[in-house]
Amino acid sequence: MSPSPYNTSNNTVNQLPPLQESSATDTIVFLLFCLSLSIVIIAGNGLIVLAYRTNTRLRNKANTFLVSLAVSDILVGIVSLPCWVVVQLLGVSGVFYIIFIGFDIFSGLTSVLHLTAISIERFIAISKPFLYPTLSSIYYKCTLSIAWASAALLAGLYIVLQLYGMQKNYVPAVLLIGFLGPLFIICSMYCRIFIIAKSLIQKEPTVKEAEELSQAEKPRKKNAVKKEHKVAVTVLIITGLFFAAWLPHYVLLTLGATCWPGCFPSSGKDVARIVAFSKWMHYGNSAVNVFVYSFRDLEMRRTFARLLYNRLTRICIRLNTDVDDYGFSTV
Repeated sequence: MSPSPYNTSNNTVNQLPPLQESSATDTIVFLLFCLSLSIVIIAGNGLIVLAYRTNTRLRNKANTFLVSLAVSDILVGIVSLPCWVVVQLLGVSGVFYIIFIGFDIFSGLTSVLHLTAISIERFIAISKPFLYPTLSSIYYKCTLSIAWASAALLAGLYIVLQLYGMQKNYVPAVLLIGFLGPLFIICSMYCRIFIIAKSLIQKEPTVKEAEELSQAEKPRKKNAVKKEHKVAVTVLIITGLFFAAWLPHYVLLTLGATCWPGCFPSSGKDVARIVAFSKWMHYGNSAVNVFVYSFRDLEMRRTFARLLYNRLTRICIRLNTDVDDYGFSTV
């Protein structure tokens, strides 16, 4: 029986057997899936950042949260996922493994804190329509700084506690701060958002309000509420996918810390596959946001299409130029 991958009782962080002990098929599937996933994560979230930079219509204060979330997902594709491949292929342990888990915690906490901040921002947009436009860029910068700094602090705390063998209560704290607490806040915010949005969309203006509003302002006000509602639904989908993707990981984290090995299969390979599935689930979440935006946001979808078309056009022109340089006909 292999040691628990979520062992919190020793100074050394234990892990599952490396992939050298698995079948060649498992290793090949593992490598191909991780490589494909890393490419999709980096390319997809890079496209979100590029769309934000090139399209002035997308360059608003609310989208800074989504771009910052995309940056944190890019770090998953560049750092977390490759490090996990190295750990699984080479069976690396000790300080490197502790730092890898610390960065994994950092990326997960960064994402959930971003989503929590977005839910609060969406709630203000719907419930406080007069206050929302007055939110300055300082509010957004401070909120993002707090999200990144808090995630870094908690991840750094894990590394310090592991090195000094004081990590006994860390798993419950991460479960509360990184999953259950944000889940409660986000659910509360979106419940309020949809209740308010539904009432505003269905509400008929009073006689006094109807007199104050011009014929042009009436549909404009209702359309503004519907737009905010649509944005909230988009972010809710992203949030729901996040929690669904991370749920298996947190379940295994809790089980590994509390009832190892009784509630796990007796086969080390089966345990390895279960943990690999949970890791792929939460790493895969970093790749889905671009598809949600493409489906839900027309402006984002148009920007993606234009960027991809321009990139493919440049590649084709460059290839044709290279052929011409060697004296071959391009016809």
